[in-house]
Amino acid sequence: MRPALALCALALAACSRPAAAPAPAAAAPPAAATVPADVLAALDAPWPSAGPDGRVPGELARSELPLARPGKWTLTITHDGRSETREICENGEFPDFAPDPSCPNVILRRAPSGFTVDWRCATATATARMFLRAQGDFATAYTADTVLRTVATGGKVTVTPAHQEARRIGECG
Repeated sequence: MRPALALCALALAACSRPAAAPAPAAAAPPAAATVPADVLAALDAPWPSAGPDGRVPGELARSELPLARPGKWTLTITHDGRSETREICENGEFPDFAPDPSCPNVILRRAPSGFTVDWRCATATATARMFLRAQGDFATAYTADTVLRTVATGGKVTVTPAHQEARRIGECG
């Protein structure tokens, strides 16, 4: 699975799964709680408005997105207090950042050393907003921090943070 798609799959899974039971008071916070404060705060930012040209200020066209170099990558995703590492083959093609095809509201923007993805969706059972910030050279390594907030009908709120680290390790074979 491609790195960006791995994060989007996590987002879609979080939209559809029931919330986990609260951790005991003495439990240590999960590793994923280290998502930077500005990434968490992005969930509360107003949805950006397009300018007269139909684009949001700083918005990237698909052709401007820094893509991971094709090849074999080691990918570690930390969420829900657990880390999973696997090897993947990156094909260098543009990833689909909308985890749900019925919700194509995705804005890609420039960020220092990378880009951000802002996605939102409303269905009959929940609303969701995901924010991702990826940084690195995308030829040899990058990191990404993601947070997804879902609000179910009835008001139950679930926030799912994740951290991803990727390093290119060679050619796919």
